[in-house]
Amino acid sequence: MRKDQLDNVLKTLDAMKELELQMSYLYRECSKADAGREDFWARISEQEVGHAAYIDKMIGIIGDKAQLFSAGRNFNITAVKLVIDGIKSDIEKVKSGKIKGNQLLFMASDLEQSLLEKEFTEIVKSENSQYTELADRIMEETFMHRTLLEREIRDSAVKR
Repeated sequence: MRKDQLDNVLKTLDAMKELELQMSYLYRECSKADAGREDFWARISEQEVGHAAYIDKMIGIIGDKAQLFSAGRNFNITAVKLVIDGIKSDIEKVKSGKIKGNQLLFMASDLEQSLLEKEFTEIVKSENSQYTELADRIMEETFMHRTLLEREIRDSAVKR
C-alpha cells in the first residue's frame, strides 16, 4: 500500500472509531431516556465501545504490518464526519426529549443499517487473521444489533 493510501486508510479507520464511540454515547442516552429498555440500550452501547477498541487494534495491526494490506473501498472522511455530526445532534435530541419511545428504536435501526456500518470492512483488504477476526467480530455484532432492534420494533408494535 502506498504511503498516501495508508494515511487515508488510517484516517478513515480513526473516523470510524469515533463514529462507534458516538453511537455508544447515543445508546447510553437512549438507556437513560427509554424506561424499561435500559439494559437493552446499555448492552448495545457497551458493544459499540468494544467496536471502537477493535478498530483501534486494527489501526495498530495495519501500522505494524502495512505491507500485508492493500487499500480497498475509498470512504469519504467528510461523509463519515457528517454522520458523526448527525449522531451528535441525535444525542442532543434524545437528551431534550425530542426523540423518545419507539422513535429511539427506529433511529438506531436506521443507523445500524447505514452504508458505513455495513461496508466499513471494505476499507482495507488483507488476509491477516488478526485483522479479519476483528473486522468479522464488528460485522457480526452489528448484524446482531440490527436483529435485536428489529425484534424490539416488532415486539413494541405487538404490544400496542
